[in-house]
Amino acid sequence: MKRIISGCWSILVLACILSFNVPAEAADTVVTFGDSITYGTGSTPYSSFLQEKVGGKATVVNRGKPGEQTGNGAKRISSVLAADKPTYILIMEGANDAIWGVSTSTIKFNIGVMIDKSKAAGAIPIVATVTPNSRDSLTVSIRNGYNPAISAVAAAKGAALVDAFGAVVDKWATLTYDGLHPNAAGSSILADQFNAALPYASSGGGGGGGCFIATAAFGSGLAEKVILLKDFRDRFLLTNSPGSSFVKFYYRYSPPVAGFIAQHDSLRAVVRILLYPFIAFAYVMLHTGLPVRLVLVACVVLSVAWTVGRTFRAGWKKSTQERLDV
Repeated sequence: MKRIISGCWSILVLACILSFNVPAEAADTVVTFGDSITYGTGSTPYSSFLQEKVGGKATVVNRGKPGEQTGNGAKRISSVLAADKPTYILIMEGANDAIWGVSTSTIKFNIGVMIDKSKAAGAIPIVATVTPNSRDSLTVSIRNGYNPAISAVAAAKGAALVDAFGAVVDKWATLTYDGLHPNAAGSSILADQFNAALPYASSGGGGGGGCFIATAAFGSGLAEKVILLKDFRDRFLLTNSPGSSFVKFYYRYSPPVAGFIAQHDSLRAVVRILLYPFIAFAYVMLHTGLPVRLVLVACVVLSVAWTVGRTFRAGWKKSTQERLDV
């Protein structure tokens, strides 16, 4: 428990340091990777709407390829990663596999390869479920077979998941022009879903997504305390290079941790308790002026120094006693 407390205080010190502005890095690159649905066949691609939403915080590059199955996507993604060097890559593949009756296990394997290659290249993968297909009467099989496989591999590989299917299925008839490809309204909704999974959105209430652990602990991304943490991230971390690097690190490694937390109610309660110091810290940073922030930094630094010093002294005394006993 002492180590946990010491670790929490250390993260608070890091947050204090990051919250003071350092010039931000150049805009990130976000690649949208997939088949004709990503490409935008017959309509405006969701990447165009996504670019409007993220503004100058990122450059969105569309790498959709009509007719592609996941097997070819698993091969093609390497060249895309090498050429674009994305910060985030949004993977939405599998619609053509469903049309051609490719097995769910094959899709699961291929998307797993895409996730692995993305991580190896330094990109953060965000995976989406497949949108409905009423044209070929495949919506049910997509819902019950293909998308569960995609969700499972995303969870197993520790990648964030966007439920593109769930976002459009109830109104799919009005969001598609041919039963397979989204129209402009459908593409706009897909852009909303991906935007919510990226850290760029800010609407005065922590509009960006990705506070995975807090969301798992409190049960909803709309919980007041989760919104507070998102607002802190948007205003104090994403505005500078060290803070942005910390957020990217968090996006890379926190999804599997959050998934485990969400499945255990007792653990969720423990994590909520551990999060309260960070919530209090975020509140003070958001609602006070610079003098109070400086006092807070000093208090946190002194607290960490005291905790570390006490731990060191206890270890030294124990080591000394063991030598004397010998």
